[in-house]
Amino acid sequence: ARITLRSGGEAFSCNLSHVLSLRNPAWESTSCLSGGEVVVCWYTRRVNWDGTCAALVQHSRVARSAEEATNFLNLQRAEYGDAYCTPATTVDIAVRDYLNLPAPLQDSLYIYRVPVDFPPGERESTGLLEDPFLVGEAA
Repeated sequence: ARITLRSGGEAFSCNLSHVLSLRNPAWESTSCLSGGEVVVCWYTRRVNWDGTCAALVQHSRVARSAEEATNFLNLQRAEYGDAYCTPATTVDIAVRDYLNLPAPLQDSLYIYRVPVDFPPGERESTGLLEDPFLVGEAA
């Protein structure tokens, strides 16, 4: 599969079993309706035996007020526990499973990168004498 990043980063190729680590800043949301009612949306995830995400499930409900919406989301967080997706949730999902998600959900998920900075001298103790990026480019 060919992965193209929306952020302008370089595209890369991987197999369908490759696991992507993705985030969504809007796992839970609320929107007001006329009359003071609030639509509440949230996601939960089903997990494979290896801990990767098998599926993401969107839920929604109409609450009578913003306070009721907040209380309801708090109850859902408690009920679903680790399956509940908070704004800080990272989802590890195989490319194969990602491609089976609905297009709007795919569009809301973002790949992210985390830099690795080794303290002085620690890089040598790990056996990484070459820059892994440069070694990969040469291969």
